[in-house]
Amino acid sequence: MHHGRRWEQEAPFPVCRSTRITPDRPRTDWSRWRDSYSSEKKQPMTRKHAPTNRRIELDPAEALRLLGSVPLGRVVFTRQALPTVRPVNHVLDSGDIVIRTHEGVALTARAEEADDTGVVVAYEADAIDPDTHLGWSVVVTGYAHLVTDPAELARIRDLLQPWAPVEGMDQAVRIRPEVVAGVRLTEAGATTTSSS
Repeated sequence: MHHGRRWEQEAPFPVCRSTRITPDRPRTDWSRWRDSYSSEKKQPMTRKHAPTNRRIELDPAEALRLLGSVPLGRVVFTRQALPTVRPVNHVLDSGDIVIRTHEGVALTARAEEADDTGVVVAYEADAIDPDTHLGWSVVVTGYAHLVTDPAELARIRDLLQPWAPVEGMDQAVRIRPEVVAGVRLTEAGATTTSSS
């Protein structure tokens, strides 16, 4: 009678057992399981569900219209040679993006120091459903100028109320778009409309 000790390297966990070789317990019992497990591991991973949404590029006019349909966005500017992002509320005024700021913040300081061209910034806004992944996103790159005209500043204060007012929020920055890029995520086969 022969006693064998085997170590199964292919198992998902180490298996060490003593096996008595008998006609009703052949040595191939574990080999069959091992071969089956190995073949399962070699099966390629496939996605069960293919994406059903499609991406549509928006023209600049439609992209700006969508951006103006939401009250909140994110302004991106440079601070100490590094990119900085701030969430702000905005209003679209004569094709420009206008935001309220307060004296002393980095963006206000950068806009004050800029020449007639302004300081380069980016602005992003979106409306994407977290469940269906449908919606749109718009990114604008342009030049930011500090609003200095008292009459225009007073008009902007009436147009745009800050969500979280702080003392000294008497400044406004106007962003003039130079590059406008937007995408809409829609269901495959759906016809596009001008609705937001």
